[in-house]
Amino acid sequence: MGGRLVMKSFWLTMLFLLILGMPVLAQEEVMPNKVMALAGNENNNLVLVDYHLSNNWGLTAAWEKELLHGGIFWKPMTDFRLETGMVYDSATEDSFNYGNLEFLCQFGDNNLKLAGLANHNYHGKDWTEYEAVLKIQISEHDFYFDAGVRGDVGDGAPEYSYNPSKEPVLFLRGDLNWQWQKWGFDLNPVLLVNGTYLHDYTVKYQFNKNVNIVANINTLYDKEFNYQAGLEVKF
Repeated sequence: MGGRLVMKSFWLTMLFLLILGMPVLAQEEVMPNKVMALAGNENNNLVLVDYHLSNNWGLTAAWEKELLHGGIFWKPMTDFRLETGMVYDSATEDSFNYGNLEFLCQFGDNNLKLAGLANHNYHGKDWTEYEAVLKIQISEHDFYFDAGVRGDVGDGAPEYSYNPSKEPVLFLRGDLNWQWQKWGFDLNPVLLVNGTYLHDYTVKYQFNKNVNIVANINTLYDKEFNYQAGLEVKF
């Protein structure tokens, strides 16, 4: 009952933020197709494909651990994506549908943005991951300070050591991104309200105009470090 109440409040908040931010969302630019293949520790492997049928519509597929995803996405604006499809769990031989929502709204010419995401059944059956964030730009570069709420609900959601009760968690996050020649750096450390510090750092090297070499280290899903490295190809 508590989980359903949390999700109802979350979706109402998402709707409110979208209504506020929709007038200033930019129209979608032509986006390239993308293939990403990453290998990691603890079976933390990922293969992701986005293929655009038009500027706004496309097909997507992913293999993440034991889960095979296939679906369609709608991206009518630069910072809005809605996705739905099916998941096959090779461990349980079960199939189920999933849905994802991601958006980023900027308010006029000021330094304030609102962002949100909700992933239902994407990472596992009966597991909904959600996040709502206020982003404040702190420099003329892509440096932001985030404050928001995040959580995981549903019978299939894991019980993380920092949140065994699966309650919504307030957090602060750095969103620091910059380029240096062919190198790109994304630093996104997270501090939860209970004092837990989570890491999320990504490095990219532009091998050529279509290929990036990518490496990531994070503790977003618990206090154990996860490592991934591989290629991102755009065409």
